[in-house]
Amino acid sequence: MIDKLLSFIRANWREWALVCVAVLPALAFIAWKRIHLEYWQDELVTLQEFAFYPVSEIVSSYHIPNNHIFFTLLLHLYTGVIGIGSPIAALQNPQALRIFVLLISSVGVWFTYLAGKALKNFYIGILAAVLLATAIPFLNFAVQIRGYGLTIALAAILLYLSIAWVKLDTGKWYAVGVVVVSALLIYTVPVNGYIIVTTGLLAGLIALRHVLQGQRKGWLANLFTTRYFQLSLLLLAGVILGIALFWPAYTDVSNAAADTDWPNYGTLTSELPELLISFLRDRLPMAIVFISAVAYSGIQVFAGNKQRWRETVLLAVMIVLPFILGFLTGRSSSGRTFLYVLPSLSLLVALSFEELVAFCASRFKAWDSKQLSQVLLALLIGTLYVGQFSGAARIDRQLADALVDGNKLQQVDKAFYVAHYQPSEAIAFAVQYSNENNVPMFKSFDKSLNDTETMYWYMAAIGAAEAELANPGWVEEWMTQHDEIVIITGLPNKFIERAYAERPYTYTVDFACDLLTTPLKFHGVISCRKT
Repeated sequence: MIDKLLSFIRANWREWALVCVAVLPALAFIAWKRIHLEYWQDELVTLQEFAFYPVSEIVSSYHIPNNHIFFTLLLHLYTGVIGIGSPIAALQNPQALRIFVLLISSVGVWFTYLAGKALKNFYIGILAAVLLATAIPFLNFAVQIRGYGLTIALAAILLYLSIAWVKLDTGKWYAVGVVVVSALLIYTVPVNGYIIVTTGLLAGLIALRHVLQGQRKGWLANLFTTRYFQLSLLLLAGVILGIALFWPAYTDVSNAAADTDWPNYGTLTSELPELLISFLRDRLPMAIVFISAVAYSGIQVFAGNKQRWRETVLLAVMIVLPFILGFLTGRSSSGRTFLYVLPSLSLLVALSFEELVAFCASRFKAWDSKQLSQVLLALLIGTLYVGQFSGAARIDRQLADALVDGNKLQQVDKAFYVAHYQPSEAIAFAVQYSNENNVPMFKSFDKSLNDTETMYWYMAAIGAAEAELANPGWVEEWMTQHDEIVIITGLPNKFIERAYAERPYTYTVDFACDLLTTPLKFHGVISCRKT
């Protein structure tokens, strides 16, 4: 057994090294951009309400959907091992928890590579892995202390296991893996069941088509011998196991699932375009390759050459069908609900690379297709990294404009809480300014996102909880009592605008407010003075 393992490692280490070289810059960039970020409301609720409770309570409580149960269990185990046992302790060291989530998300990158290699070849696998690792949605969710990074990882594992089962004629442990991984995918976020249902439905239809085309008599008995139909049965078993895992929290989960808006047109008109655009944005060469390959595949269909496009079409259906199911059931809430399609989308776009190579090789006979693949692959990976860096810079600019306007952007590709959320920095600055200038300190936070509760934890950790809670309409009254005040607030530019607008018609004092901290932060510090 050990000899076989060593032989396997020796045979594959060069490919593995190339994969690591290709994807590590993307993961390092994510760590540099995100690993230091403090917790926003939903993350802190995950810690405060679930992760630091006993396992018996984690598995039986779903009173709010922040409890991505399988992820919470892993987080509970990890925080117990490293000795972080309370929200206050977690606040003091966010890097320790975020690096754990990044490692989980990185598993998704690796299995996306394996899925591409199993479906086609090494080049498709490595390109699919880099596509996932450099995608802006992956950048935004790879270190969040919620179950979305784990969702991407489990979806990639399931994609690989499914491909390996039907193409590589793998053994019983792969069958067990399909059942377990699909169950854990549901146990992480229940709506992940859409991708499992989609995969199982497609596998069953393919099996039925193959059997009916082969023979009319005895087709039902032969159906159970096809790998595709066996895959659909394995996925069904995973769904049943996932539902069973939820049994201790069944009442809470069923109550959450009862809140539907049928049909949900936004799933198709908003969330599907948003995810696709966010995946291809800032990657113009990749988008051109993808669109060109779709057109080329269409030509192949009309020419009667269906074999080349079959896998591409199946992947496209796997990506779109969950959105259709969300539309029909009304159960989607945001673009992040569908992050599980990212591995399949990465593989689909990578397959378009193969279509481009095939097209070029057929037109230029002197070119070696393998060498052409290597050259184009290197060029495409280079453009992906340029797109990732430029995309992150563009989103920073958009967030800066949005925060000045008072907008709380939470799209898949841009959201204030994943880029510029450092509340303790604002609190520490306000405390220091208040003490050095001997002025009273007030606090006002964005209640629409329950930000007040989050800030209480941060202020308690820093020791600034004595600041009085107030709102913009009270500034004029404060100015009658003080020459200057300092205010910690979320969306500070919006606060200043409201403070001026909400002055009473007859007021007794003029005042002016200035932002003391950078506008590119959700939280800031304001100084208001008499004029």
